[in-house]
Amino acid sequence: MNLILIGFMGVGKTCVGKGAAQRLGWSFIDTDTLIEEARSMTIPEIFAKHGNTSFRKTEKAVVESVARSHRCVIATGGGVVLDPENVDRLRRHGFLIHLTLSPDIIFDRIGHQSDRPLLQTDNPRETLEALFQSRESLYRACSDFTIDRNGLNVNETVEKMIEAIGLHGIIENPQSHWVQRR
Repeated sequence: MNLILIGFMGVGKTCVGKGAAQRLGWSFIDTDTLIEEARSMTIPEIFAKHGNTSFRKTEKAVVESVARSHRCVIATGGGVVLDPENVDRLRRHGFLIHLTLSPDIIFDRIGHQSDRPLLQTDNPRETLEALFQSRESLYRACSDFTIDRNGLNVNETVEKMIEAIGLHGIIENPQSHWVQRR
């Protein structure tokens, strides 16, 4: 069983995931990092040289591999939910936690970053808002729990995660071992 973080780009899945893994004493996996390692190039390079379809194919292979991990906190890319097979694999082996933030805060965080290929448009804010609107319902539909990070720092978000997995019967004690969902 794993804790799997899903949500839009820029919501903090990686930093929250690292904090949760450290708190729980589990391993941390970032699927975007594994994709870059598998392709020996950055995500913007993958998109520029090979396109979205190639990126998603590699992402699917990475998800298939990491989904079978145990006692890991896994941060996924923002588009992982676009493929129902990814969601099915992750759900079979984990508890999906959706992290969300307002589009304004996300844009302030990442709107001008050159390492966000989907935002390299004439109007990145409009693109971000359209992508956010199209994906937010997918995140909510496939998650076991949603944490609204508006106003929460990383530590507060990790605490909410620990509380959620305890309340949902995922673990008996955050510092101990996994138990089955009730």
